[in-house]
Amino acid sequence: MAAALRIGVIGGSIAGCAAAVAGSRAGADVTVYERSGAELQDRGFGTVIPPPLHAELVGSGYLGPDMPTAPVGTRVWLTREPGGRSARELARQPSPVSPCNWGLLWRSLRASAGSVRYLRGQPVASVRADAAGRAVITSARGGRRATACHPVADVQAPRVARPPLLLAGDAAG
Repeated sequence: MAAALRIGVIGGSIAGCAAAVAGSRAGADVTVYERSGAELQDRGFGTVIPPPLHAELVGSGYLGPDMPTAPVGTRVWLTREPGGRSARELARQPSPVSPCNWGLLWRSLRASAGSVRYLRGQPVASVRADAAGRAVITSARGGRRATACHPVADVQAPRVARPPLLLAGDAAG
């Protein structure tokens, strides 16, 4: 019988939770390491999701269909004279997006992650390979978890200071 895939996700924000959901749905044993000890739900003001991606996330169960968004079809650019009190329209641009509250998006993804181990307050101090090539994740608090993992992706996302690092491999070891 094949060993279960183990995935370590470093960074438990929106992209990290989405990666954890995907790993969990693939049958992997997933652990998320989040440096903040607090809930992340109130960290951001808002974000936008392109409508086709929003529909895909809802259709695949990453987001609930009842998660509030405010679809917008046009972006309006305004300008104001220095010291002025009113603004004038500078331009209009087609820009279909689904703005949503960052906290609602995070909570929805976090809930979709289900049984994933989500370790809050566990900043990662180092990731190194052991003699067998397995990743050893060490938290700043001294916790150590050897996983039969190899780097899969350093997820790049706009405006993310530290995107999640994904490590995956079999659970043998």
